[in-house]
Amino acid sequence: MGDKPPHVPEVLCAFAASDTPWLHHFVLRHPLCPASVIERFAAGPDYQAKLLALKHSNCPEGIIRKYAENSDCTVRKTVAANVRAPEDVLASLGWDRHEKVRAAVARNEATPCRVLQKMAGDRDLWVLRQLAANPRLPKGVYYELEAAGERILLEEMAANAGCPGDIIFRATAGYKYETAAALICNPSLPEFVLARLTAKAKGDIRIVQRVACHKNCPPKLATGFAAHREPVVRAAYGRNPNCPPELLRKLAADTIAAVRESAAAHAETPAEELARLGRDEEARVRIQVAWNKAVPSCTLAELAADRDYRVRSRLAKNPACPQTAVTVLLLDTYRTTRLRALVHPNCYGGPLQRGVEAVCSSPSRHDAQVLQDLAYHPEFPPHLKPVLFVVGRLNLWVDGAPNGTGLIVSGWRCFKSASRTTL
Repeated sequence: MGDKPPHVPEVLCAFAASDTPWLHHFVLRHPLCPASVIERFAAGPDYQAKLLALKHSNCPEGIIRKYAENSDCTVRKTVAANVRAPEDVLASLGWDRHEKVRAAVARNEATPCRVLQKMAGDRDLWVLRQLAANPRLPKGVYYELEAAGERILLEEMAANAGCPGDIIFRATAGYKYETAAALICNPSLPEFVLARLTAKAKGDIRIVQRVACHKNCPPKLATGFAAHREPVVRAAYGRNPNCPPELLRKLAADTIAAVRESAAAHAETPAEELARLGRDEEARVRIQVAWNKAVPSCTLAELAADRDYRVRSRLAKNPACPQTAVTVLLLDTYRTTRLRALVHPNCYGGPLQRGVEAVCSSPSRHDAQVLQDLAYHPEFPPHLKPVLFVVGRLNLWVDGAPNGTGLIVSGWRCFKSASRTTL
């Protein structure tokens, strides 16, 4: 399938047509939510749905322009934070009377450089803090903010990947934990600065663990971090994107669950170690395996039957989840997992049909809800929809004796017969 599976927008539209508010919010949080759905909920009475619609990356420009002039400052703030907002809208909101709206503009990476430059004169410290954290900040503005002499602004700039090297060098002249911690958050910080901060920290675990997970961690320090006496440091190094497979293998066998958890989430952990971690006694470790896109399909398929609902729910969000696992997740007892499986890229063709067949083979009260959820999918057998409506409408599902069984089974046989005729 491509990047945008055709069934996903159709399922999301079906969810949006339901009368369940939390299902609407589920739709609006999905990256493939159709613009027509976003437009409808932006104008609706549900306030949370309105904000979710306005912050969505698929929000139409016309809707953004309309609500940029709303009297509610929270609505304007949400518009100001959307990276799809037009430049002229952001320029206008940059002079809004409410500081939280201006702060959202200052933090938005889509805000034009000329607007960011003018906002350096804002008198509100919170706005300036958001400005200092924007990676698209013009170089000259960094020096203006440094001249203000505010420690909090220096810390925000220090964590910014675009911060000029001379400002970073001056920030390391002394040693303050807050400044050092901010500097290590900077993804572009060079090795020698990390080594310098580690030396000045004098064993401060808070700094050491931050250096351990930095992608530019000096190689001379890295080996020591993998065998560090403190579990938090070993776990932090396990999250380092440059941690080599041989050290990840060692971390995967650690006695501390937090360390194994970091190895389970790493893309470079050897496949055999990931398979073993998929059977770990700690659910937190298995959750990370279920979320890891590099895990072999056979291991992910096993996790579809995990005893912990959190593992199964996380697996349903993994793009690498195979069709065999999706089929199992469609029948999960946890409804959120089923709904996530329905909008999974691999939920097309076989999984849906096998799921429907499994439900129709032994319907019960729980299976009725499962079948109703599966009916949101465009590939759901059309012959079963009227039957499902009648069963639900007349409440034919009774504990211990599903009176709707005959109708469901008959409808399924009708669908199978029609399919064979068509073929």
